[in-house]
Formats: sequence, structure tokens, C-alpha cells
Amino acid sequence: MSNKAAASEVNAKASRMREMVFLHFNRLSSKDLDSQQGIERARQVLAVRLSKEIVQGEVRRVLFREFYTR
Repeated sequence: MSNKAAASEVNAKASRMREMVFLHFNRLSSKDLDSQQGIERARQVLAVRLSKEIVQGEVRRVLFREFYTR
């Protein structure tokens, strides 16, 4: 996060953010993520999308602490 206020805002919107992450990756194919460049592109696009939900800052980078599989 770019600042503490933005981090606090993300925590308050955690369920919405989780949903946005799920939808983002749900739209991607395995081919989109088959290279390091593809993974980095997916992270960058996700950071931009999440930043649009934040009023007081921006998302600089996405770090995943949890993983779920189906």
C-alpha cells in the first residue's frame, strides 16, 4: 500500500478485495500464467484494478498470503 490510510481502507474492504482477486484470476487461462512475464502482468493488472477501489492511496504490488484450490 502507498500509505497507512490506504492499508486501513483495504482491511475495511477485505471481502470486496478478495472477490475482485477471485474474479480477476477466474478470467485468466492457464496459458496467461504460464510464464513469469504472464504472472507479473496479471499482478500489475490486478494492482491497478484494486487501486480503483481505494480512495486514499494505491495498491503498489500484490502479495498472496493464502491460496485456495478447487
